[in-house]
Amino acid sequence: MVHVTRHAKKRLKERSGLQKGSMARISEKAFTQGINYGDTKGRLRKWIAKVDFDGGTKMTKLYGDKLYLFDDNRLVTILQVPADLARDRKKMICY
Repeated sequence: MVHVTRHAKKRLKERSGLQKGSMARISEKAFTQGINYGDTKGRLRKWIAKVDFDGGTKMTKLYGDKLYLFDDNRLVTILQVPADLARDRKKMICY
């Protein structure tokens, strides 16, 4: 079970337009089905490392066109992946 922090709820509403009922479901999907930092390469990997530069979060997951930052099982915040990286995202994922 993923706990969505107050800050993350604000960001989900602001950046995804999600309502309260959808927030927990999307957060859970991102946590379980999202792409790990280690499975990325190239510019996408560099961008994720730059975003999480302080090491404050323990896990980053890429799900859809958003980057979800988790601390254990708590969703801390989400960020929009830049458009130039989102276009080439499939090329920058190791399968």
